Amino acid sequence: MSEREKPVTSEPAFVEAPGAPLLGRGPSLRSSPTSSRAPGASTNAGISRTQRWLAIFALLAFALTGGGRIVGSDEVTMLELARSMLHGRIDVPAGATLRGADGHDYTKNAAGQAVLALPLVAAGEVVAGASGLTGPRRTLAVRFVV
Repeated sequence: MSEREKPVTSEPAFVEAPGAPLLGRGPSLRSSPTSSRAPGASTNAGISRTQRWLAIFALLAFALTGGGRIVGSDEVTMLELARSMLHGRIDVPAGATLRGADGHDYTKNAAGQAVLALPLVAAGEVVAGASGLTGPRRTLAVRFVV
């Protein structure tokens, strides 16, 4: 069969090789002379700006609507556990706790929240220490900062 006699078939616009990305035969979508972006400009600039504004909005909403206090027994226990962890211990003052065989009180909750709160609690301890407060007032100052 000669080339003239071969039936005309349409080829697909793209070819997919196994395990490889699509290989296009059409115009490139990466850059075009009519593009309004400068060469090398980031396409994520609008996304990161949106994310930043969402984060600022969420922070302001939390700051304006949050209670600003620690009142529940679990929250107090998590704060006290984080404070104890800063000093190399895991025992906490008596409250919503369980008594261990050694006579110390330990939290009945997992320590995940206390570990995540360590940087904030450390900052609270620094501020409370700089204020010169002692005893229960120091604890209140740490709660205020956290």
